[in-house]
Amino acid sequence: MDLLLQHIHQETGIAQFIETTASKYNLPEETLHKFTDAVISSLLGAVLLQGDTPETEKLLSSYYSKISEEDIEPAKRTDLTIGILNKIFNNKLTEFYSILSEYNNIELKNVDDMTIILSQLFIKQIPRFMASEKYSINGLLGHLLGERDYFIDQIPDAVIDLLNISSKHNIGQNISADAVVVSNAVRYTLLREKRESEEANRKKSWFEKIFKKG
Repeated sequence: MDLLLQHIHQETGIAQFIETTASKYNLPEETLHKFTDAVISSLLGAVLLQGDTPETEKLLSSYYSKISEEDIEPAKRTDLTIGILNKIFNNKLTEFYSILSEYNNIELKNVDDMTIILSQLFIKQIPRFMASEKYSINGLLGHLLGERDYFIDQIPDAVIDLLNISSKHNIGQNISADAVVVSNAVRYTLLREKRESEEANRKKSWFEKIFKKG
């Protein structure tokens, strides 16, 4: 099973973003890894909170369609990204920048530019994954909920307050029954793969012990 987070990691170009940003703003890579984790996990949580509705599907698909135009001007790309960020963060994008600045100890004047650039690379991968897997919005957010445990603890606590929810674990509770079916299937597959991996490692250790004794 292809994982949404794996797809994002492969296609977003995070390593190049970190390398370029480290040089541009003279920031340590460790700080930028923390920043990247905070931004991406917050975006995933915010998208999941939108629910698997036609409005969410239209929001993501429209952004992807417009930002993927070959002749789009950089200023328009930035405006589109600011627009979708404002939408999913309840028109509190400035507050989101402030949280990221304090959480990562990065100057606020640099955070907005860094966040927009990373978001441009990242957000379009969500509807791209939806198209590649032939998912509806129900399938997409169900898949995202199935992978929630991978990113939920990376969301800064202040972002949870910004999203106006009482707990990180409230994220995903508003999706439909159809999406829950997909989520359960994803979780089952991940659990099975984890067990198979652990079993393979146990066997490997057992064989290694035999050879060491021999």
